[in-house]
Amino acid sequence: MTSSSDRDWICVPTDLRPPSVPKEWFAAFPGLQIKEKPDGSWFIKTKEKYTNSAKPGIKLTLLARGSHFEPAGLLRLHQLIPITDSTPREQLESFAEARQRQASLRAEEEPFWSRFVGDLQLSLDVDLENKLREFQSEGQGSDSLWIAEVDVLLSRRLAFMRMLFAQKHTRDAVEAVDFVGFPAARALMVHSIAGFTMYFSPLLLLDSPWVSGLNVARPSATLIRLLASPVPGRPRGWTDQLDSFKPSYAGSTIWPESTVPTTSLETRETVLRWWTTRLSELLWMVTDPTRYTDKSGNYDPSVHLGVTLTVERIFVTAVEIMCQKTKDELLRKILLFDFLDLLEGHGMGNYEKNLSYQRQHALWSSLKQSLPEEVVVAFSPVIDGAFEALLHLEKGFWSTANRTSDNKLLISRRNGTGQDAISLDRAKGEYLRILRNSTHGFKDLADDPRRLSYLANHTAELHNNLADLVWWYLIRILATPSEIFPSTGNR
Repeated sequence: MTSSSDRDWICVPTDLRPPSVPKEWFAAFPGLQIKEKPDGSWFIKTKEKYTNSAKPGIKLTLLARGSHFEPAGLLRLHQLIPITDSTPREQLESFAEARQRQASLRAEEEPFWSRFVGDLQLSLDVDLENKLREFQSEGQGSDSLWIAEVDVLLSRRLAFMRMLFAQKHTRDAVEAVDFVGFPAARALMVHSIAGFTMYFSPLLLLDSPWVSGLNVARPSATLIRLLASPVPGRPRGWTDQLDSFKPSYAGSTIWPESTVPTTSLETRETVLRWWTTRLSELLWMVTDPTRYTDKSGNYDPSVHLGVTLTVERIFVTAVEIMCQKTKDELLRKILLFDFLDLLEGHGMGNYEKNLSYQRQHALWSSLKQSLPEEVVVAFSPVIDGAFEALLHLEKGFWSTANRTSDNKLLISRRNGTGQDAISLDRAKGEYLRILRNSTHGFKDLADDPRRLSYLANHTAELHNNLADLVWWYLIRILATPSEIFPSTGNR
């Protein structure tokens, strides 16, 4: 261990430590260094802060291309954590039998994607390689298969955090050191607890409603199959009969079928490598407990939990927005409000900043200079389309009578005593916030001249691509993960 100043260590107060958890486990389980001072206080520091070892993160390995399996990939496959470590064999077999019974009741053959995901999730380790070989012999001949292994320390640190969070707020003793037994907030971060598979989903939904790959969760790993050519994510042709009843609200309409995406498999593989590297950095930062302290320098599991839940919710909301493209555009816009609320609540910019075309487009233009060419090629169409939708939102301010000579919008003040001149770039954010707040109803509008003025000046038509702004913010978070962390304590 190299020398380190005390400021590199953070204190875990005595009242946070469950009495049934020994000090040795307290340090070793989440991969921490621990030292005890004469007064009984414990201080911790993550290993990567005092050794030259690599940060815990995600390791991406090519397993197969078409039916050809790579020796290095097979080696990694057979070294994965056994599935029976997390799910009893009897339960896996019961689930598999239930799937078979369900499939036998269907009139049509189970589609490839369903068999791929369902079978590989439940396969015993001894059967996994053969199952993968069977699936790689199907479909498009050049589909590539990857293993994204997640360092177990990432999940363990989140368990460590939930344990101390529960101890702080419930004083409920922990009866065992098995992290599965830590129940606090577990269902709110299920994707972070179980392999982080969902964090790869956006990459496979880049061309939604087309799907460019499949991902399957295994213990501390994700199997990712990149398709040689994207396939429709839902049946093409007629819409469901229920779609005829869908309301058209705020410009939400069913889109015509989109054309087949043309991004090459080689480009998408490069993007997968970039995504994995950036996601690894992000998750390392999120799970590092030494980043979360109060003003006294003590570890604060409440702050740690807040950041973790926010990051997972950001990705969950973004994935749902992508899944609903061309299916439920009204829901996508409502979820966009949730996404913008998450950014604002976490100190990553308010509506006015995050919906400013000038500000965000300039940031995107600058960020592109530091991104690999393949990443820019892959993400530019969807991000540029979202920025065009921002301009469309600005054009919705139809009234030319309420404009100044420099094209600012005249909006009534809340007290009704006059008007303010607002730039159209800023007005978009204020207007969209009004629509967001309408989820509580419009009844109180009559008492607010400013909101009434905004409603009167805009058509309320929102382009469907507006919800794709989530892509821009995901790329920003991955490229510059330090943006997601609030300033806490002395860190």
